[in-house]
Amino acid sequence: MTTITASKTKWVETKIGDTCTVGDGAHAKIKRQAAGIIYLTSKNIKHEKLSLVNIDYISEEDFKKYFRKNSKVIKSPQIDDVLLCIIGASMGDSCFVKVKKTFGLSSSVAILRANESILFPKYLYYWTRGYIFQDALYGIKGGAAQGYASQEMIKSLPLNYPPLPTQCKIAAILSAYDRLIENNTRRIEILEEMARS
Repeated sequence: MTTITASKTKWVETKIGDTCTVGDGAHAKIKRQAAGIIYLTSKNIKHEKLSLVNIDYISEEDFKKYFRKNSKVIKSPQIDDVLLCIIGASMGDSCFVKVKKTFGLSSSVAILRANESILFPKYLYYWTRGYIFQDALYGIKGGAAQGYASQEMIKSLPLNYPPLPTQCKIAAILSAYDRLIENNTRRIEILEEMARS
């Protein structure tokens, strides 16, 4: 762990594993069914959001078996977690858990849970989208279409952060930009729909 000073603000250079708990989904072939508990895989994380277009479901019995609440390892996401795709073409895509929802998760998705005493969860999310993190992750992938990153590999990835108040400010600014982009995208879609009509 290294501390550097930039513009009178001390930044810490460290690794994901030093500031986050890292877990992932079930390492088992769970039978899918037409209804039940939502079961998400890397295909459900697109454009920094959870995509609920092509959802799989598992039984409540399997959910209780593979996603026990008293488990010593993180298997179930909670609010403020970052979900990160860790396999295949979608490797590196991430999203931020905003709402409390019960769902299972495949091992193609890692769960990053910030130590909130030193790391603001939304800052962590934006960090995973940045070029330093993405370049390091791509180095693990090695250009292979079906690359894979284990929990240990994820823990070894770089993380740089300033003091908590600065992290909050950075996350607030980037969130505002995200909302602006989302609103503009909606407006464009409405205008395109009107033009087609």
